[in-house]
Amino acid sequence: SDGAGLCRINVGVDRFVAYATFRPMRTTPLVAIAPSLAATVSLAAGAAPDAPNEPASAPGLFGLAAAPIDSPLITDRPDFTESAATVSVGRAQLEFGYTFTHDDDGGATRTHNAPEALIRLGLADDFELRIGLPDYEWTSGPGGDDDDGFADSSIGAKIRFLEQDGARPETALIIQASIPTGDDGFTSDGVDPGAILALAWDLGEGWGFAVNGGASLVSEHDG
Repeated sequence: SDGAGLCRINVGVDRFVAYATFRPMRTTPLVAIAPSLAATVSLAAGAAPDAPNEPASAPGLFGLAAAPIDSPLITDRPDFTESAATVSVGRAQLEFGYTFTHDDDGGATRTHNAPEALIRLGLADDFELRIGLPDYEWTSGPGGDDDDGFADSSIGAKIRFLEQDGARPETALIIQASIPTGDDGFTSDGVDPGAILALAWDLGEGWGFAVNGGASLVSEHDG
């Protein structure tokens, strides 16, 4: 992973939630164990995406000319700070993860989330389609209070509209919505729209800093 969120601030009023996340890179989560796996593919026959003999415009996703992979793989990792980078046109990036959290407030509660699957499809320069597959969540609480089930899926898009220029950060906007595909107790039972503004600074020497600010409309859930 290219880093994990050290801090997440949530402010909610009724059904509206605003939040901000911050990520100094080269860090690990303080309250969660969250390894991840990601890969980028062109979904095309012939040479591998990073092969030396791959042409500059190899056939790629949906017949689009796939841009060569000439930059480091940058992941978004659902539920952590999102990057401001988009997947190259004609490429599909698959991201997976696992998160374990331990909460001692009111008794020890352990929660596992997997596979945190995110499919990112580069459809144009600086534009990607995003499909979040349902997580499987299982929780064990005090007194045998255990529960498990699938959470909601999601769909959205990211557009990058500014490159970094000195102190001005690389900037992207993510627009997304949850789809109520989850099990009882793990779904909002509604389509919940949201938006994230992602800012990122490359500090050099392999270091960077990222900030997210966003808001979402959360469906009221009875029971």
